[in-house]
Amino acid sequence: MLQKTLLISSVILLLTSWIFAGTTGKISGQVLEKNSNEPIPGVNVIIEGLPLGASTDVDGYFFILNIPPGNYKISAQMIGYSTQIIEDVKVTADLTSRLSFTLSEQIIDGEIIVIKAERQLIKKDETAKSVVIESSSFTEMPIKQFNEALTVQAGFTTDEDGEIHVRGGRSGEVAYMIDGIYVRDPYSGGFGSQIDKYSIEELQIITGGFNAEYGQAMSGIVNIVTKEGGKQYHGRIEYESLRLNDSPYRQEDWMLRTDIAEGLSPQEAELFEDGLRDSLGNSLYNEPAYDNKDSEQYMLMPGDFSLNFNGPVPFINNLTFFASGRITNDQGYLPLSYDKRREYNLKLTYFSSNIKLSLFSQINNRNYKPYSHRWKYNPDGYEDRESNVNRYGLILTHLVSNATFYELRLSMFNRVYNQYIPGKSATFAFNESLKTYELLESNFQRSRRTSDGFYFEGDRGDIDFRDIITYTAKADLVSQINKSNQLKIGLQLLYHDISRETYIQPWEGENHRYEKFNRKPLEIAIYIQDKLEYENFIINAGLRYDYCDPKHTMWPNLDVPGYIDEEGNWIASDEVSVKPKTQLSPRIGMGFPVTDRTVFYTSYGHFYQIPSYLEMYGPHKVDEDQPLIGNPAIKPQKTVAFEAGVKQQLGKDYALDVNFYFKDITNLAGSTYHGFFPYEYTLYDNSDYGSVNGIDFTLTKRFSNMFSGSINYTYSVAKGNESDPREGYSDYKRSNAHLRPKTLFYLDFDRRHDLSTSIHFALPEDFGFSIGKFHPIGDTQLNLLFTDASGLPYTPRVDDAGAGIRVEKNSARIPPSYNLDLKFQKRFKVAGLYTTAFLVVNNVFDRRNPVIVWSETGQPWDRGQYTSSSKDRIYNPTHVSEPRCFSLGLRIDF
Repeated sequence: MLQKTLLISSVILLLTSWIFAGTTGKISGQVLEKNSNEPIPGVNVIIEGLPLGASTDVDGYFFILNIPPGNYKISAQMIGYSTQIIEDVKVTADLTSRLSFTLSEQIIDGEIIVIKAERQLIKKDETAKSVVIESSSFTEMPIKQFNEALTVQAGFTTDEDGEIHVRGGRSGEVAYMIDGIYVRDPYSGGFGSQIDKYSIEELQIITGGFNAEYGQAMSGIVNIVTKEGGKQYHGRIEYESLRLNDSPYRQEDWMLRTDIAEGLSPQEAELFEDGLRDSLGNSLYNEPAYDNKDSEQYMLMPGDFSLNFNGPVPFINNLTFFASGRITNDQGYLPLSYDKRREYNLKLTYFSSNIKLSLFSQINNRNYKPYSHRWKYNPDGYEDRESNVNRYGLILTHLVSNATFYELRLSMFNRVYNQYIPGKSATFAFNESLKTYELLESNFQRSRRTSDGFYFEGDRGDIDFRDIITYTAKADLVSQINKSNQLKIGLQLLYHDISRETYIQPWEGENHRYEKFNRKPLEIAIYIQDKLEYENFIINAGLRYDYCDPKHTMWPNLDVPGYIDEEGNWIASDEVSVKPKTQLSPRIGMGFPVTDRTVFYTSYGHFYQIPSYLEMYGPHKVDEDQPLIGNPAIKPQKTVAFEAGVKQQLGKDYALDVNFYFKDITNLAGSTYHGFFPYEYTLYDNSDYGSVNGIDFTLTKRFSNMFSGSINYTYSVAKGNESDPREGYSDYKRSNAHLRPKTLFYLDFDRRHDLSTSIHFALPEDFGFSIGKFHPIGDTQLNLLFTDASGLPYTPRVDDAGAGIRVEKNSARIPPSYNLDLKFQKRFKVAGLYTTAFLVVNNVFDRRNPVIVWSETGQPWDRGQYTSSSKDRIYNPTHVSEPRCFSLGLRIDF
């Protein structure tokens, strides 16, 4: 009878189950009889709202695989026993949520016992430092883009350009995944797209030893799981204004209108006027007209507008959709800049008894222009930028049995980037006899500048066009061998199609460095990952194999680019095909749950990442003026990382995570100067290296007593010989080549201390006094986000009556910075719809935090007593953080 019951339960669940694609989690546990504490076999454990579940074995154990992130009701039911429901069970990607049911023999017919799950602050099966950001956080926090939530996490820092660095690594060492598919720009590196924050169901951040299924990253993983349509229709409309207060910088003679010129005499104030003026004494600064339809800066509706809608597709069973759109028209706070973004997402999900199919489409269009202080008076000569991204694909998941499923992912990623000057173009043609491109015609003009460095006419002429396509095919097989052992294997193929056309200074008498190519590299990865889960220890062990064929040629000897023949002609060396690059990456992570409240963990791994194809596909012509040569023979970069930590629950609502880490970094992409008569050139190579160690502290409080929060602190020391692959090219050529460092210095992005605190207050709907049925202070929320960070290093310059003397590289520090942002929200009902009005204040204290400093003084707006630069040149707005900004918004949920 028992075997028959188990068989019937298994068959029913197999026929009614369906599997979710993307990055998913797992639920496991045991069902016991309440009085005897004995296991109950054959109990049906079901996730309510989803035809997904399992039945307990003879020992009362069960597991449910491949559950999408979210909160669920889980019920345990069996004939003759009361039904027990556990509400608000949180499922997290790649982790196991453990449940325990106790059923009693049914005395009252139809008796149902409901228990609210207590959110797990400590996940026993985590073997590395990781953080999960839920979708609600993107509504609560004072942020516009999802990546702003990354920068306040432990281990994350930003450099002077706002680029993200993780645990002392360079920018571009983080892999971004959307629904299990890598999204990156293979040419320039980094996240090659953007995604609407309201399209994200869950965002998982792994900064420690990540598993073998993750590759092409040396510092961290950002794993994004997007939302899917539900059984009912839901939607959201939101609008957020631009800054309500004017930026001090977007006006002529801006310094005279701020506290900078307070108390100065008229003669002294003249020093703070705009430097370039016409014959009548008027400033030559002109703010662009954003209402001119013929202008690149034209904006129909300034601000940020978003809409998302989801639910079942009419007339088609088992098919749902999630659609979102966002339009951003931002004039920015810096002069002459603009940023226009268009984001559209569509996801269709179809499911049957054992198959799930998801189709997705993502379109991102961005037109923008950053501010350049040198081009303040001639913005038309400075390039606009355009980036268009299209992603399409499908995800198929097939349930083979209750314990085994596989996933297939196919996708196409296309990014077209254009850096251009409107109305300007140039034509080049290849000269067969000279083996070079020549300029045929151009309407660009040579630029001219003042002695103070301001360009007042002509064009910068740095033109760049890229068309990059990546085709991805990925297959993963997951099998729960038994209740303690889960095996995962996978294969991934990436085929790139990279085209680029670029040139500089397109006018006569200059070296244009014209470059045009099309390359089609291939990447393959295979991995195996085994996860063992026992009561007192967890092991994540895996091995990854990576293969990369750049499909390009290079000189056999990198030190011999050619020779001079008997007639005195330069003959370039014949090139040979570059061998594919391969590497093996072992990874292991271990967790030791001492109690339900204490877990020790440690991880160790080898992490490889191929350099960007920008470093591989540069020109090979050395007979130009000191060129930077691409090197397809460059080796993969390597990081060996170790970490150890402890997670401790404190009381009922608090959890502390303390983590120590060490990274040894070798074969980093660098550039080295070569002198080979009669030419000089710099070659990309693996000459850079580094070392990082640090400690992360994370204290979290789950929501209770009307507030939740987190505190993240990182102490880190990041050293290396160089901070950027181009540093050897820019700083150590010719007579300076021997000055190239052979020791470790503080890297440009090394922040010794980094602290962030986020506190969220939420009052219940009926809180406080009332006016009729209206509670003025009820249903309000306040989110405070405070950051405090030590300054970045810089190399000071000591002026001794104009004689520049440089001291040790990066031996001084920019002053520290701190900032407070807030978001206040009030929700109320209008015509039966939940409507939320909100206020966002960035930089509450209006701090001028230093971002870039003059090397003479270490200050952003002071160049020392010996400088001949004007105040207009010295007071660069990009040297300090954005001033205080107020914005208002309205959100309607339906």
